[in-house]
Amino acid sequence: RIDTKNSSLNHNSIYAITEGSHGNLWLGTEGYGLNSWSYKTQEISDVPGSESIHMVHAIIEQNDSTLWIATEHTSAPFR
Repeated sequence: RIDTKNSSLNHNSIYAITEGSHGNLWLGTEGYGLNSWSYKTQEISDVPGSESIHMVHAIIEQNDSTLWIATEHTSAPFR
């Protein structure tokens, strides 16, 4: 079990998971930003600059590595 107590996961409620193009999974949580899971290191890390993103409902990665984040209230690109 992975949770906020034993990892860098920002919130225990994960609402969106998308496979990234660089060997990772993007994790969108209920609050406190995005996380990334690395297949290589098997670790979760914070995504710097995403702290103000809350209630992530969907994540789409474009070819240029831009993430489109859909939240409860809006959708916007994130780089």
